[in-house]
Amino acid sequence: MDYQQPRPGCSHHQDTVTLTFPRRVMECVDICSTTDRLGLSDNQVTALVSATLKAGRADLDKFVISTSTTRRNRMLTRYHISQEYMAAFSEDPPKYAALHWDGKMLRDVLGSDPGTTSETLAVLVSGPPAYPEGKLLGVPVIDSSTGTAQAEASMDLLEAWGLTGVITAIVFDTTASNSGVHRGAAKLLEQQLDRKVFYLTCRHHILEVLVGAVWENLFGKVKSPENPWFKHFKDVWTDLTTDNPTTLSIRQKWLNKKKKECKEILQEILRSEKPPRADYREMAELTLIVLGDTPPAESTGVVLEHSSGQVDGQKPVFYEDVSCLLSSWSTMKKLL
Repeated sequence: MDYQQPRPGCSHHQDTVTLTFPRRVMECVDICSTTDRLGLSDNQVTALVSATLKAGRADLDKFVISTSTTRRNRMLTRYHISQEYMAAFSEDPPKYAALHWDGKMLRDVLGSDPGTTSETLAVLVSGPPAYPEGKLLGVPVIDSSTGTAQAEASMDLLEAWGLTGVITAIVFDTTASNSGVHRGAAKLLEQQLDRKVFYLTCRHHILEVLVGAVWENLFGKVKSPENPWFKHFKDVWTDLTTDNPTTLSIRQKWLNKKKKECKEILQEILRSEKPPRADYREMAELTLIVLGDTPPAESTGVVLEHSSGQVDGQKPVFYEDVSCLLSSWSTMKKLL
């Protein structure tokens, strides 16, 4: 259907432009895929498209548009796009690949009940030459975060993509649901693959466990799902003084020797042509500050100025922030 959109402007410009939309406007692949990338719900997409048509003086009764139509067409579009990706992938699959998975509670923005949270599992594979950085296989919603649920969801995707025969390694966080000796996802996947695979446990998570043990020894266990220290740290972040960080005072000679070695290694890492990713870089910068050194000028990280929202899930970074800022955090000192 043709309609005209009023357009303010100078008199020497044409005041209107003519656009053409199909009567079944929600069958447009561009609309469905773009609104998916924007994370819009079915209701939001329906309202946005309706408002756009109405602004162009179109008669909405002449279009097939409703929330149920939007949802149905978006699901169909996702299916067709996924089939295209799978077909392209099958033409050049990796000869050997590593399987990665990680679960997270996410808010539903595309389903029938937006705003609710569900346990989701991101599953991908990586392998040269075409996919050294990884290929996402899917992000299914699972009933629970148990090892059984994660193993079943991962295996279903491997079978759907025809990759069960190429997996030689598995990459995972060292949680009980993943690395349990009997019902862990890694053990169950290895059994279903019917062969030994190489275990690549997450370095980030291993270090987090080590630092977490120190924190637990000093301040006790965190008994709630959300760490109250994290939450309070975010609440008072803007009130903290960051220009005079606290540093460690080390007297033992052998430990001072280790301190010097550590500083040299960190300075070399931060000056390298290929610096580590942002959270590792910040960890290195904060460690230098705690040890009484200054990060190199060429380092691109933002020391002690990161968004407080980033401390969730980054225990080592959070702990070093606390160490650096302890002198200015009066509330924390009272808690201690």
